[in-house]
Amino acid sequence: MTAHALVEDARRDGLVLTGTPSGTLRVGGSEAAIAKWAPALRRHKTDILAALNDAGLIRGKKSIIVTEPASAEEAAAIAYAEKIQVLRAQGRVPGSYTATTHCRGCGTVPLFAGAPVQVDSCPWCRNRIEGLPIPRPPVSCADCAHFTADPIGEGGIGSCSAGGPPQGQMPAYPHAKRRCARYRPLRVTRPA
Repeated sequence: MTAHALVEDARRDGLVLTGTPSGTLRVGGSEAAIAKWAPALRRHKTDILAALNDAGLIRGKKSIIVTEPASAEEAAAIAYAEKIQVLRAQGRVPGSYTATTHCRGCGTVPLFAGAPVQVDSCPWCRNRIEGLPIPRPPVSCADCAHFTADPIGEGGIGSCSAGGPPQGQMPAYPHAKRRCARYRPLRVTRPA
């Protein structure tokens, strides 16, 4: 059995395997699963470390030691973080991202409640850098710094100084909701 297959089989059994920068292997999961897999993990520790390193799950030394099992809470937190990371890589909004923020690099993006209104970087920056999709929350042109209202009347079409809606999209109606990567909030208020 290859180390990659061993790691995947152990994960299917509910184990969470992560490497640390100091070169140790953290093992989380039920005590029964840990007891079942510990001998194989010890026997193939060098190959497992290489497999985890190839997957980008560890950085650092190539030696590995199976350490005390992680707590159930730590294992659950690691599993949750991995799930969130997979959703973000797919361009899908995690259920816990119920608010929006304005990132200087990504624009307006969904984020967890309680996040600052404006940030220098966000979890979606990785998607931007790697060319992965970034979901856009619905915004209105009237709330965007790029929007200039039509001087003829209120509620009419305006214009966008950032290049306007692409061909095939509805024009810049002030209060129509759209998903726009160029959106910049008109006013940014800081939480008290």
